[in-house]
Amino acid sequence: MKKIALKAAVFAATLSTTGVFALTSFAASPRISRARAKEIAVAQAVLPASSVRFTKVKLDYEKGRYEYEIEFRYNGYEYDVELDANTGAVLDYDVEYDD
Repeated sequence: MKKIALKAAVFAATLSTTGVFALTSFAASPRISRARAKEIAVAQAVLPASSVRFTKVKLDYEKGRYEYEIEFRYNGYEYDVELDANTGAVLDYDVEYDD
C-alpha cells in the first residue's frame, strides 16, 4: 500500500510541476495561429485563399503533439490538410473529388 501511495504522490508532483502546466499553456496558445494554419493549408493546395470554403479547422492533440486538422472545398474538390501546430509543417495532405 505504501508503494502505491508513494507512486501516486510522485506522479502528482510531476504533473503539477511540468506536465499539466506545459499542456494547458501550450494548448491555450500554439505557436501557429488558426489564421496562419489556414494560410499554410491553402498555400499547400496552391489555391487563392479568397475562393476556398473552410468546413473544418480543429486543434487536436495526436501522436504526442498538437496538430491542426483543416478541411476546405474548392471547385468540387475537398482538401484535407494536417499541420504541426508548433512548426506549421504539413504532416498530411489529401485531395478528393467531392461527389
